[in-house]
Amino acid sequence: MIDFNEIFNNSFERVHKNSRDFYIDFYREFVASSPVIRDMFSNVDMEEQQSMLQDSMLHLVSFLATKQSDAYLEDLAASHLKAHKVTREMYDWWLDAMLTTVQRHDTKFNHHVEVAWRIALAPGIAFMKYYRD
Repeated sequence: MIDFNEIFNNSFERVHKNSRDFYIDFYREFVASSPVIRDMFSNVDMEEQQSMLQDSMLHLVSFLATKQSDAYLEDLAASHLKAHKVTREMYDWWLDAMLTTVQRHDTKFNHHVEVAWRIALAPGIAFMKYYRD
């Protein structure tokens, strides 16, 4: 039996040992994933963005455990939809960039780690994709 929660938690801990580098690399990957994404981030304070993503990741992990949204996630989903015009497809690009970055930063990355991250982030991503206030 494979414990994907444990695999995710261990991987998350490994990549967050150097979280600043992790989030810098993530945004390099994500911005390079599409001209649309590049344009969305052209005038964004990336240090602030990296900090916000770090906070968001903690809320996504909490959502996995509780399946309960909080004001932070609801506000984030609403702003992505209304203010930033984030499409559902962009969340798939986000996840691909995240997994590429995890692969670079997790020295124990393998197929099980990838699956664990996909499972762990799936509920939060579904919430973000389909949230309507």
